[in-house]
Amino acid sequence: MKSFEQSTTPVVDATWQQRRQLMVARRALLSSALIVVFLLLIYFDINSKVVSSWSGFDYHLWFLFEVCLGLLLMIKISLNVFILIGYLWTFVFGRPVDLTEQQRILLGVQESEHGFRTPPQQQSPVRQSPENRLIFSTPHGSFSSGEGSPHNLMRPLSFSPGFMSTSSPYTTRYRSPYFSSPSSYGTPRNHSFDGNYQSFSTSASSEPVSFYSGGNSSTRSHLAYAKRYSPSATLDNLNTSSSFWSFGASALDLTYTLRKYAYQLATPSPQTTTKATAADQTSLSGFDEVWNSYGVTEDALYTWIEKLRKWLSSTIVSRLSRKIVEINKQLQKIGCEDMQIGEIGLATVKQLALSKGSMVPSLNKVVPYLECCPNQEYLVHRILDLSTGSMSEYTWNKGGNYGKPWGEHLITDAALVMHLLCTYLDSRLPAQPRYMDGRVFTAQHFVKTPEKPDMQRKENLLIYQTSINPPHFQVVIGTETFNLPKGRNNLFQAILLFFYHIKTREGGMLGRVNLGMSGLNILWIFD
Repeated sequence: MKSFEQSTTPVVDATWQQRRQLMVARRALLSSALIVVFLLLIYFDINSKVVSSWSGFDYHLWFLFEVCLGLLLMIKISLNVFILIGYLWTFVFGRPVDLTEQQRILLGVQESEHGFRTPPQQQSPVRQSPENRLIFSTPHGSFSSGEGSPHNLMRPLSFSPGFMSTSSPYTTRYRSPYFSSPSSYGTPRNHSFDGNYQSFSTSASSEPVSFYSGGNSSTRSHLAYAKRYSPSATLDNLNTSSSFWSFGASALDLTYTLRKYAYQLATPSPQTTTKATAADQTSLSGFDEVWNSYGVTEDALYTWIEKLRKWLSSTIVSRLSRKIVEINKQLQKIGCEDMQIGEIGLATVKQLALSKGSMVPSLNKVVPYLECCPNQEYLVHRILDLSTGSMSEYTWNKGGNYGKPWGEHLITDAALVMHLLCTYLDSRLPAQPRYMDGRVFTAQHFVKTPEKPDMQRKENLLIYQTSINPPHFQVVIGTETFNLPKGRNNLFQAILLFFYHIKTREGGMLGRVNLGMSGLNILWIFD
């Protein structure tokens, strides 16, 4: 409890007291109203004797009870009156609590809440202090940086020939406004010599040059911090030419150094330009002719792509990866430790689903997702990797490296994601007798080269993969083919165009299945 009291600030404590006083006053007002009602009932019963006549109690005992109860209620209402008087006194003559805008937000204080105010912010001008100067003393005079403002350090130095240093003729006295405490502005301090000098020499002269720290512990701690984490920002590391400290140096020679260590806006760092291949770049040449026909802007398109990636990751890939892990655990429990998904071939997985399907019912549902690649070890590893971070490991024209570099004999991430989406929609659409393998969506709405869609059918609504490596997808609607930009977002744009056409032109219905909130809830991507 002690540590909590020490951790509270006066602003928090004053706010708590102000709100508590208001809460107590409200309770006192409410209880006083209820007490007045009870006193009126007691007064009415004493005059009419209703309760004693109906209940059969002795009138004198009941009268004594009512009088005692009335006295207790009057004492309570008297205490409430004192509380309300104290609150009214604070309301009228009390001083409101000063809170900044940030404190109001953190403490949850409303603008209309009484007892609090936000004082106007006043910026007091920084007074010039003699200590905020950079003075270089030489046998013939001293060079001063002028005013203590950090921006004035960039001005040419002024020369005062009457100043002589009592120590070494090359002594540098520096009083930095950045390393001093706020109290040092405008109030000169008288520091006694306590040996707090840091000597440093340049490459041109063996004469020691002293750095005066002023004997201030706060200043020394700041200097130590700057020296540790930014050695190039301290005066100990000034790397200047021999003419800097040489006798009779010109004042203008010091302007560059002063400008170097003055407060300035950082220059933008040069951006490294890397040469990207044409396959890595996403072309936007076909954006206007495809998406403008639907009234879609480029910003909205990129927002939809981000939402689509999240939906694919959370709805399909992540669930599939968790299901694979669960199936492997179930297989271990039934004694099939050497028959783990990802360690056996696809034919073995199908045979295992036929023989152990009753013990592991979810295995039959997972098998269609694994039919896109014969290398099951790579496929399972890739699904597990794509299940994290909204498919952050997604590489549209390649895959992952697991012990050996990715080769073209393996499936690309774009083709893998497309297969997972088609398999997911196959499981959601109602079965049809024409498609005995259960791939209803794949058979009706997906075509993969070397097959070609029938461009004479006006009912076409297809995603057409025209190239295997690098993968490229188009959307066929009726007799028209929409060629989307190539690159890493080609797959996502094809999926978005397919679903957006269903939303805007088909009423959100894919056959007999609603893709909106009452169905698969895919169209929330466009909200």
